[in-house]
Amino acid sequence: MLPHEKAMVERLKAEPFALLGINSDGDRDVSKKLSEEEKNAIKGLGAPEGQSIDAIRRGDEKVIEKLGAAGPALKKKVFEIDLANLQSILEKQNITWRQAVLGTTRGALPAKWNVQGWPTIYILDAKGVIRFRDLRGEEMEAAVLTLIKEAKEGGKH
Repeated sequence: MLPHEKAMVERLKAEPFALLGINSDGDRDVSKKLSEEEKNAIKGLGAPEGQSIDAIRRGDEKVIEKLGAAGPALKKKVFEIDLANLQSILEKQNITWRQAVLGTTRGALPAKWNVQGWPTIYILDAKGVIRFRDLRGEEMEAAVLTLIKEAKEGGKH
C-alpha cells in the first residue's frame, strides 16, 4: 500500500487533499534507551515490561501514579523515543504526509475511531464525514478523487 500512497500524494499535491497517518508502532527497543533507574521503576510495576511500557504510553493514570515522581518524566521520555523512531522511519520511507504519534493501539484516538487493528484507513469528505473505510490501491484513489470533485463543486453528495 505504501508505494501507492506515495504516488497518489505526489499526483494530487495540487488538489484539496490531505493524508494523515496515525502511527501506533512504538519503538520496540524502547527499554534499551532507558537508564537503569528507569528500567528498575518499570520492573517495580510488577507487570511484564512490554505491558508496563504500553501503559505508560497510554498515560494510564494508575501506572503513572504508581511510578511516583518518575511517572511524568518517564512518559515523556517514552514518547520522545517513539517520536524519534517514527521520524527515522518516515525519513527512510520518504513519507511526507502528517503523522499522529500514539505508540499504542489502545490510546484515545483508536478508541474514539473504533480502530480494531492497523492499518485502518478512513477517507473523509471536506466536511469531515467518514465516507469510506479500509479502501486500498485504485479503490482508495477513486474514492479520494470523488471527494475532491465534490469539494470543488461545493460539497454536494
